[in-house]
Amino acid sequence: TERSRLHEINELAAQFFEKQLSSSPKGHEAKNYRLKRGVSEESITKWRLGWAPGNGRALLDFILSCGYSQREIEKNGLTVQSEGNLYDRFRSRIIFLVFDFNSQVVGFGGRIFGEKETEDLAKYINSPNTLLYDKSKVLYGIDKAKLAIRREDKCLLVEGYMDTILVSQAGFENVVASSGTALTLSQLQILKRYSSN
Repeated sequence: TERSRLHEINELAAQFFEKQLSSSPKGHEAKNYRLKRGVSEESITKWRLGWAPGNGRALLDFILSCGYSQREIEKNGLTVQSEGNLYDRFRSRIIFLVFDFNSQVVGFGGRIFGEKETEDLAKYINSPNTLLYDKSKVLYGIDKAKLAIRREDKCLLVEGYMDTILVSQAGFENVVASSGTALTLSQLQILKRYSSN
């Protein structure tokens, strides 16, 4: 089905970003930056952090080589168009994977890193709304936090990716983030399944 193919593309993208973090020189820099900011090796693995290289089409070319169409990749929000050409949406960014309840990758967040930080670029960018991802209906970390929220009958709600990772790493596993959006009714309804607190 279309949904399953889009899930496959997201998983391929996630694996690509993870590989770049561990095997490319710039990826190593990004990883060391995160380690210095207090994120443990264990958390990097648990949350599957990645790196998007600065090359304009590295991810696009990789997924095309796996047998998926340009149109399918576009539908997942992984590309942008500029002057008639297609480029990777995420370039020179530390990548955060956004999962659904079943730990399937539905979207991505990217934090600018390296020499690009000095340019007039957004610090964070996220996947656009797609068939799999609707920012107003997603809570970052819910796949990892849902059991702890139910067990403790309360949820810690934070703003962003790093907040979630560091709070979880500190031992509070009942933490999720609204990922920079204003808290929505849909997000509250999701949380109410596990706790009203």
